Amino acid sequence: MTNILFLTFIIGITFGILAGILPGIHTNTLQSIVLALHLPIESEHIAILLASMAFSRLAFEAVPAILLFVPDEETVVSMLPGHRLAHEGKAGMALNIYAFSTVASAAFASLLLPISLACFPLIYSVLHPFTSLALALACIAMVFSEPGFLDRFFALVCILVSGALGWASFNSGLNDPFLPAFTGMFAIPAAIFALNSKTSNINLSQQNSEFKASSLLPLIFIGSVLGALADLFPGMGSAAQIGLLVSFLVPFNSEGFLAFTAAISSSHLLFSLAASSSIGKARTGAAAAIASVLGGLESNDLMMLVGTALISISISSAFLHLFSKRIAEEFGRFDHQFLNISMLAFLPLLVYFTEGIRGLILLGAASAAGAMPLLAGCKRVHLMGFIILPALANSLIN
Repeated sequence: MTNILFLTFIIGITFGILAGILPGIHTNTLQSIVLALHLPIESEHIAILLASMAFSRLAFEAVPAILLFVPDEETVVSMLPGHRLAHEGKAGMALNIYAFSTVASAAFASLLLPISLACFPLIYSVLHPFTSLALALACIAMVFSEPGFLDRFFALVCILVSGALGWASFNSGLNDPFLPAFTGMFAIPAAIFALNSKTSNINLSQQNSEFKASSLLPLIFIGSVLGALADLFPGMGSAAQIGLLVSFLVPFNSEGFLAFTAAISSSHLLFSLAASSSIGKARTGAAAAIASVLGGLESNDLMMLVGTALISISISSAFLHLFSKRIAEEFGRFDHQFLNISMLAFLPLLVYFTEGIRGLILLGAASAAGAMPLLAGCKRVHLMGFIILPALANSLIN
């Protein structure tokens, strides 16, 4: 029994790390495969397998997001400051910050877990009426973050176009619309525009992986607390939306914002287990899959899963910390013209094999939308209208 438990745990961590490194391989995909296999082991062991995969992926999902510009729904906001640091010769630092922030946030969130279990039902009922207001404020803040009238106009256009694209995507019947959408909005335009640049995506001239952890801890703690809001706000299921809203209210440098958003993603995943247990709302695919295997989350199950989560995050973050500088250096040595051309060939194939022709259509439309802020000279963060406007529409309808 102990051997099977240990084996499922190790397999989960291994596949979680691989899913984080490889672009487009989402934990939900692996979880669907695991559930479809109907493994002849106890449900608790399957739950540990699913939890270790989901939480070990947290740290390594920064690799494709920061170095290849291929994010998912959780890393799309943290990708922007991370990629900026990579341009400045701080790719190793960006990966280290992400690794440190995920494990520190998970530790903070686990300490807050007993309070959250008692308070989640009350807070959920209080916050529910303000969902639409919070989402509308996020849209307004995005527009007015631009300095001039013309820039604000282009920002509004980007928000509306990406929002319409998001609404169509979420009603298209695609299994994972985030893969073709975010690949199109961020990775494809970045690769195309980089073909005309003579500089590499990662500057190796001043590689530095050191950072001051103590200065980031307050932001990580706040991010850990706010990560719970992604589980309590109906319609704000993505931690990226919480991070985006706060970013317009509080000024951040690149290092601080990267740590802050990584902390939100980590605590969001951990608190999603608590939300599933206390209010019966599974806000992440991992929480939903685990709850379906166990037939619901009881307090004993929750403690077992939190322990699995903390160990999984600690191991994967330690590996990322150990190899962050090497990973950044290896990516920096690539011929980036060849790398960009390879991405332009590989990513459409990946989308086709996972989502079919409809996925390719969405990829093309998203690529056109993603080129808009680059051509107009406004911030790419306005493309987050893809998530925010559909969530706003749903909150108003419901």
